[in-house]
Amino acid sequence: MTPALLSARSGTRLLAGAFFVFRCATAAAQSAEPADNAVVRFGPLAMTPGLSVPSFGLDSNVFNESQNPRKDFTANVQPSVDAWLRYGRVRVAGRQQFNLLYFQDNASERAANSASSVKAELMLVWATPHASVSYVKTKDRADPVIDVRAVNRSRPVSAGIDFRLSSRTNLDLGADDNRISFDRGPTFGNTSLQSALDRNTRNYHATLRYAATAPTTLSLRVARQQERFSFATSQNNDSLRIVPGVNFAADALITGSVEVGVLSFKPNSDTLKPVTAILSSVDVGYV
Repeated sequence: MTPALLSARSGTRLLAGAFFVFRCATAAAQSAEPADNAVVRFGPLAMTPGLSVPSFGLDSNVFNESQNPRKDFTANVQPSVDAWLRYGRVRVAGRQQFNLLYFQDNASERAANSASSVKAELMLVWATPHASVSYVKTKDRADPVIDVRAVNRSRPVSAGIDFRLSSRTNLDLGADDNRISFDRGPTFGNTSLQSALDRNTRNYHATLRYAATAPTTLSLRVARQQERFSFATSQNNDSLRIVPGVNFAADALITGSVEVGVLSFKPNSDTLKPVTAILSSVDVGYV
């Protein structure tokens, strides 16, 4: 990211609101397979619509301004539909979601975002090949420091194979590719978002999982990433992540996951400096 994009304006934001989720599902015992709890069925096809309102209320600083911040009423409504198709050993899962962002006075901040995804799996005895493709179109801030809502598109695709090495151990090998592009025109400061942020990110990863106990799974994830910018080629970089972790089942006394690992970041030019850092992610709960 260019230096101009890193110099964000200071400001505060307060969003007072509520969180609401509605899914057309029964109160019966939930199955491990989401398709088993689907509301609508047409033979092998199962579907569940949903509606969520992540936030609504007063945004006290719509444009992250350090002086004379402007207030506005805002609401975020997200209708969605999940679908599953089972045919023999084939499993297909799809999701379509819309993100409707409303501002009462500032029409430039309104957005109708969409995200579509499809994933297919072939359930074999000792392995599960899988592939997925997504398309996301949003008019949103590209980064917390960029106070501009700009239309951008991403097209993630991935493929891999999950090997069952034993009753407790599996190895997932895969690769994914994501191209991110911005519309021509939007700028932050004097920098074009398209020229600074259009890029292609490619990942090669392997994850080893071992079910130590029924509710506890140990994991080791190794990922190599290549990031190539369409115009700001001086920002091109390669990185390597090695992250061990532990995951707890959703019905266990302790739920969630803990990961602590290392990141090695190597730029392809002298514009950026190489970095080696510790990574950590802790998301646990107690029931």
